[in-house]
Amino acid sequence: MVSRLDALVVTGGTDVEPGRYAEEPNPRTAGWQADRDDWELALLTAAAEADLPVLGICRGMQLMAVHAGGTLVQHTPDVVGHETHSPGGDAYGAVASRPGFATVARAADGTVEAMEATGDRYCLAVQWHPETRTEIGLMAGLLEAARAHAVRPGR
Repeated sequence: MVSRLDALVVTGGTDVEPGRYAEEPNPRTAGWQADRDDWELALLTAAAEADLPVLGICRGMQLMAVHAGGTLVQHTPDVVGHETHSPGGDAYGAVASRPGFATVARAADGTVEAMEATGDRYCLAVQWHPETRTEIGLMAGLLEAARAHAVRPGR
């Protein structure tokens, strides 16, 4: 199926299962969906093999870090000392370790807000939801990368 795509967006949602990065669940970590984790991790593997452009949003960023062999901070307030990154319902923990990714944006308290894969492939992830804002740069960049991927020789 991934061979038919020009780009992949991995979206927000529930927490990533802590066992995926060798951690026991924090009492505030809940609601993970093992089947969704399986499916999206498989999609990320196939996307990497196909050199497919990828944009991760919120949970998508966290899943990309785990896919790369990284870990997550399950409850960011425990680390930064405030609830700004965890206001409830639709907010999730921060990324802690992300092998193969460079941090490209941080919050004022140092929390990673965006990361980009090293190398030439468009593989970017953000901790916020660009689809709920008037910013178009991330989506425009993804579309440009998708167009370039679609016309590559051998596709």
